[in-house]
Amino acid sequence: AEFLFFEGYELRTPRVDTVELAQVLYPQFEKYNLGILCQELGIELEHAHTALSDAQATAELLLYMRQKLFELPKGLLESLLNLAD
Repeated sequence: AEFLFFEGYELRTPRVDTVELAQVLYPQFEKYNLGILCQELGIELEHAHTALSDAQATAELLLYMRQKLFELPKGLLESLLNLAD
């Protein structure tokens, strides 16, 4: 996204940093790279460091964490949203 911005294009799509989200949802983890997150959460990462496999695993990871967010108490979720602003 940063590259496109410097080339004169501005993306107006929301972005989520899966590492930051994982750090909030799973503070007990020692590391937050894609391989570790997938291993800890039972998400398949068949061919690490290949674009398609990493993208698919990241998408699954995001959906997994999204579900975890929906399971949080409403007040806590609202507090997290306020921190994001």
